[in-house]
Amino acid sequence: MTGYLLDTNVFIQAAGDPDRDTLGTYSMSEFPGFWDWLRLQAEAGVVASVDAVRLEVMTDRLALWCDSMPAETFRSETEVVRASRIEIASWINNARAYSEAAKRKFMSGADSSLIAVAHASGMTVVTYETPEPRSKRSIKIPDVCLEFGVECIYPAEMLSREGARFVLDPQIRAALSQG
Repeated sequence: MTGYLLDTNVFIQAAGDPDRDTLGTYSMSEFPGFWDWLRLQAEAGVVASVDAVRLEVMTDRLALWCDSMPAETFRSETEVVRASRIEIASWINNARAYSEAAKRKFMSGADSSLIAVAHASGMTVVTYETPEPRSKRSIKIPDVCLEFGVECIYPAEMLSREGARFVLDPQIRAALSQG
């Protein structure tokens, strides 16, 4: 069984961004199946995230949902994870390619914790971020994952691998077929 750790942007893009008044890719009202799937996968230990991501997604649209999830959905750092985080921090701090501001931002946000948990536990990181290995102003999750041998994929790949299927309710399907 593969375990997945979801980045902040997976939740925000799915739910929508209330600060920008945008409807999400899988808004809770139009796509409840996506959120039910996440809950079931979290209960089974397949999908999780980290405490730092939880703090970042505690918006009006996600606060109640986060609070309703099993406690183990959002993971805390352990001693093993701290060792991975220290290793990542050392690499970041010694990387001459990145600006000091980029290093501070990366280490103060959820990204470093997310990658540390994945690195320590052998889980796969799921994010919408794209690699930017030549960037000096920002440090991207896929680039750090590559450096530490952590698999990093897009949400659609996770859904495909896990065989997620979101289908119409049979009554709605019947009504649509009748015209």
